Amino acid sequence: MTNVPYYALTSELTDDYDERSSLTTTRMVMAVPAYLVGVALTPLLAGLFSDGRKGWAYVGIIYGVICAAVLLISAAGIKERKKVMQTKAKTNVWQSVKIALSNKPFQRLCIAYFVINLAFAMVKTLMAYYLEYQLLMKNEISLVMGLMLICVTLSLPFWKKLSEKLDKGKSYALGTGIGAIAISISFFLKPEQGKLVYILSALAGIGFGSQWIFPWSMVADVADYDRVQSGEFRSGMYYGIWGLATKISEALAIAGIGWMLTGFGYVPNVVQSSKSLLGIRLFFGPIPGIIIIVTIYEENWSGFGRLWSYLGSSCAWLSGSLGCADCRFVRRQGGQSKTKSAGVGCCKDIQGLSRIVEGSRDRLSGTSCPSSSSLSNDRAGS
Repeated sequence: MTNVPYYALTSELTDDYDERSSLTTTRMVMAVPAYLVGVALTPLLAGLFSDGRKGWAYVGIIYGVICAAVLLISAAGIKERKKVMQTKAKTNVWQSVKIALSNKPFQRLCIAYFVINLAFAMVKTLMAYYLEYQLLMKNEISLVMGLMLICVTLSLPFWKKLSEKLDKGKSYALGTGIGAIAISISFFLKPEQGKLVYILSALAGIGFGSQWIFPWSMVADVADYDRVQSGEFRSGMYYGIWGLATKISEALAIAGIGWMLTGFGYVPNVVQSSKSLLGIRLFFGPIPGIIIIVTIYEENWSGFGRLWSYLGSSCAWLSGSLGCADCRFVRRQGGQSKTKSAGVGCCKDIQGLSRIVEGSRDRLSGTSCPSSSSLSNDRAGS
């Protein structure tokens, strides 16, 4: 009830392509340190009570009150943008779900993120097992995990800046690629080389920082494609499906790791056999690493940030209303047609679909919507 509208604010607060990355970066920069504080502080708070069960119950109540207060403060501080074109929904909930699932750029982004998040969840789940049984570093588990999260936090502004030069798709591919290589190398570490895991943890944290920014901001970008086609704002629906896919991928990873450990003969709290250690090393390092790299390669991330390139080398021309059928048409790159309507500029040199939205609104302010006949005449003239 809270996460979906909260995530959807990324799309509602701005149409700007780069500002969406900035919003997501700011959110994650605040979220990761809070996560670290929560992990460290929760056991200490619960330990203040003589009865352990009551201690955890009271901590839950305290956190619930804090969460409710923070959400209310955030909601009270959010102001709607002025002069935003709005349209009433013409479809019911189930039709909106069907439309969202049929959105091809969203399909590919969601499937790619589902697979990469599945691999990332495998790494998170098995890290404690790998450190305790393979590297014999049980007492340093929290330090290694903390280092990774700190590096994630510190890398977020870097990835945001890089995306302004390389685009979101290339930056996302580069970051996840670095993380995948780092965790894959961990397969070769032996107990006497355990300290090297700190270097790999830092590299993985820096690389996977891109996982915390770009997919979440790119959902708003692909939702804009539907917005252009239908004129309806369905960002909440897209983020709802996105959140569900995230939870499913993490649940599958946890279940899959349990089955894997059983299959490789894992026995808790004892020295592991070479077979069980092999399973832990494989599914912590090279297997998720290969999954990530293959997904990056298959999805051709180099063109994802420019949505029209990703959609078969086409770019959208938008009107200020974002819903008028008379104002929507497509210019095919490499084709002969250079259709142009009075008051609507070309988006050829603009890097994001949402940038076109803002530019179109500015250019069309105070002007009327071009008619279908004028567009047809323009097409014929070109």
